[in-house]
Amino acid sequence: PQTVTVTADDDDVAHGAQTFSLSLSAASADAAYDDGGAVAWLPAATVAVRVVDDDTAGIVVDTSALFVAEPGRAAGGIDDELTVVLRSEPDGFASVLIDFSLSVGGAAALTVTPASLTFPAADWDVPQVVVVDAVDDGVETGSRAFTLSLAATSADGAYNAGPFVPTAAVAVTVADDDFQRAAIVLSAQRGLMTEDALSPAEHVDYTVVLATAPTANVVVTAALLGGGGDEALIARAPPTDTLTFTPDNWDEAQTFTLYALGDDVASGNADYTVVHTAASADGEYDGAAARFTASDRVVVTRVDDDVARVVLSAGALTVAEGQAAASTYSVSLSAQPTQAVTVTVAPEGAADAAQMAPTPTELVFDAGDWDEPQTVTVTADDDDVAHGAQTFSLSLSAASADAAYDDGGAVAWLPAATVAVRVVDDDTAGIVVDTSALFVAEPGRAAGGIDDELTVVLRSEPDGFASVLIDFSLSVGGAAALTVTPASLTFPAADWDVPQVVVVDAVDDGVETGSRAFTLSLAATSADGAYNAGPFVPTAAVAVTVADDDFQRAAIVLSAQRGLMTEDALSPAEHVDYTVVLATAPTANVVVTAALLGGGGDEALIARAPPTDTLTFTPDNWDEAQTFTLYALGDDVASGNADYTVVHTAASADGEYDGAAARFTASDRVVVTRVDDDVARVVLSAGALTVAEGQAAASTYSVSLSAQPTQAVTVTVAPEGAADAAQMAPTPTELVFDAGDWDEPQTVTVT
Repeated sequence: PQTVTVTADDDDVAHGAQTFSLSLSAASADAAYDDGGAVAWLPAATVAVRVVDDDTAGIVVDTSALFVAEPGRAAGGIDDELTVVLRSEPDGFASVLIDFSLSVGGAAALTVTPASLTFPAADWDVPQVVVVDAVDDGVETGSRAFTLSLAATSADGAYNAGPFVPTAAVAVTVADDDFQRAAIVLSAQRGLMTEDALSPAEHVDYTVVLATAPTANVVVTAALLGGGGDEALIARAPPTDTLTFTPDNWDEAQTFTLYALGDDVASGNADYTVVHTAASADGEYDGAAARFTASDRVVVTRVDDDVARVVLSAGALTVAEGQAAASTYSVSLSAQPTQAVTVTVAPEGAADAAQMAPTPTELVFDAGDWDEPQTVTVTADDDDVAHGAQTFSLSLSAASADAAYDDGGAVAWLPAATVAVRVVDDDTAGIVVDTSALFVAEPGRAAGGIDDELTVVLRSEPDGFASVLIDFSLSVGGAAALTVTPASLTFPAADWDVPQVVVVDAVDDGVETGSRAFTLSLAATSADGAYNAGPFVPTAAVAVTVADDDFQRAAIVLSAQRGLMTEDALSPAEHVDYTVVLATAPTANVVVTAALLGGGGDEALIARAPPTDTLTFTPDNWDEAQTFTLYALGDDVASGNADYTVVHTAASADGEYDGAAARFTASDRVVVTRVDDDVARVVLSAGALTVAEGQAAASTYSVSLSAQPTQAVTVTVAPEGAADAAQMAPTPTELVFDAGDWDEPQTVTVT
C-alpha cells in the first residue's frame, strides 16, 4: 500500500467540527485502472474527512481585576485600563460589537470609555483599550467592588447574542478618598488566571495603596493560605512577596501579580487564597491593628487548560473479509492521568462479535505514555455466508482510579466511544457445477449407451438455518431426449458444501437425428434472500450433447461445443472436460488430434491434457468415450474473459476417418471461455477518517491495486473542493503503481 497523509488547515475561525471529502481518480494506459473506463474502488472513490476545530469564540481581556480611586484621574485619583480582543476570527466578513454593562450601583460610581467596541473582521486580533475611572462622591463609603461585564453580538452565529453568547467579566474595585483613618486598600478580592499562561490577559494583577500617610514605612506582605503544597501550582511576583510604602509614596498604587504554573493533568479549576499582612513602626499600620478597607484576602481561581478525553484517530473503518492489509485506528489520551487508565475495546453485541474482532482488547495508559497513540487492529470474520456489506460497532470503555477517565464518572470521547466498522463481504451466493458440458449417447446407459454425471454444490453458506432447493429445467426438446436423476436437490444448511451428484442419461428415439445440444439449467430457491427466487436468483447452466446411435455412416462425436474454465483453477469444477467417441467401428486405428487455433501465443494462457493432444481409437475400443481436459493458466492481470477455439482433426488408414474425409457429427471445434479471476480495483483501507487540528498522531489510510496493471497506474489524491482544501490536506497527492509493486499498499497521511 502507498500512504496518503491528510492535514487540516489550522485557521482562526471557530466553525466547529466539519466533514469534507477527498476525491480519488485513477489514470493509466491499462483501461481497467483508468477513470475513462469503469475503474472500481473499494470501498469508494471518496474519503470523508472530519476536521475537528481547535478554535472557540470568546472575548479575551488582559486582566480579571481593575483598581480605580476617587476622585478620578482628572482630580488626582487613579483610573485603570482594560485591553480587549477576540479569541477567534469571525466567520466570513462579519464584525463583532462588544457592549459593556456594570453591576448595581456601578453606573454612579464609574465611567467606561468608550461605551462599546467594534471589531471589524479584518482587525479581529487587534487589541482595543477601554479606560475605567472613578466618580468622586464625597462620602466615606470604604472600598467598593463592582463587575464590568462584556457581551458580544454579530452576524457570525458563534458571536451572536443568545444564551451562549461569548462574554467576559472584570472585577472593578473603587478606592474611597474620603477616609478619616488609616487603612490598606486592595484593588480586588477575586481574580481569574489560566494555567501555564504568562500573557497579561490570563494572569491576575491587583494593586495595593494606603488610605492615609503613615508616620513610618509600611511593608505589606502577600502569602498563600496553606503554604508550600500550593507553591507548585501558583507563583507570585515580585518574588519577595512584599511591597513597601513610605510617607512619600503611600498614595501611589503598587502591584502584586499572580501566575498559575502549568501541568498536563486535567484536575479541574481550583480556588487559592492570598492573605495580606502589614508591619510598620506606625502603630495604625502594624500587625493586627492594620485595617483593610474590605478584606485582607484575595481569592483567585486557577483555570485548568487540560481536558480529559480519550482520543480516537477514526470514528469509522472499512475491513474486508480475508483482506491482507489490516484496518487500524489509534487511541491516546488528551491529558495526563493521575492514575493508570485501562481502555477496553469490544464488539458492541453478539452480532458484532460474530463478524469482527479487535486486537488488542485492552489498552493501558499511565502518566508516562498517556500521549503516545496505541494501535487497535480490526479483522473481519471470514465466514462463508453471502450477506453483503454490513456495518457493526466496536464499543470502548475506560476504567481508572482517576475519575476523569472512569466510565463511572463523565469520561469524554473524541469523536465518540464507538467505532463503526463496515465489513465488506467476499462471499457470493451461487451454484457451482463441476463441468460446463456433459456428453451422453443413445440408447442410454441401461441399453449400452453413455450417461454422464454432474456434481453440484453451493458457492456460499446459506444464512441462518435456511436450506436451498435446486430445480432443474431443460431447453426445448430436452425433456424428450434426456432424463435427469434426481429431479431436484436439497442442500440443508449444515451440508451446504457437500457436493451432490446428478445423473443425466439419453433417451433412445430410433431416429437418425445427428448429435443434438441442449441446456440443463439449475435455479435455487431458499428462505435465505441471497438464494431466493427472483431476478437475481443464483443460477447455473450446463451444455448437454446427445450422441445419436442411429448413424448409417462413419462420424466422430464430440461431447461438447462450448466450455467454461476459471483461470489458475485446477479443480474439476473449474476446468473443461469433454469426450470423443466414434459413431461406427473403423477398419484401422483412428488418431484424433486437438490443437489450439492460432497456436503458440496462446500456450501461456491455456494448457491441455493429455500432453500428447491425441486420442487413439481402435476397432475394439471405438465406442468407448475418451477425454480431453483443458486448463487455464493463471496470472495477476485483469485482462477480462477470453474465448479460445480447439480444432480437432483425424488420421487413419480407414479412408472414412482420414483427413478431410473424416466427418464430425456437429462440429470439429470446441470453443472454451477462459474466465479471468482478477478484478481491477483501487483498494482503500478506510472510507472515512477523523483528524484533529494540531494532533500529534497523523491519520492515515492505505491504497493498493487488486490486480497487476499492464501499464503504470497513477492515483491522484486531492480535496474535493475549495472548502475541503482549506481545512485539510493529503500527503502525498500522487501514488504510482506498476507491475512490480501493485499489491504493496502505499500510505496517505491526512492532516
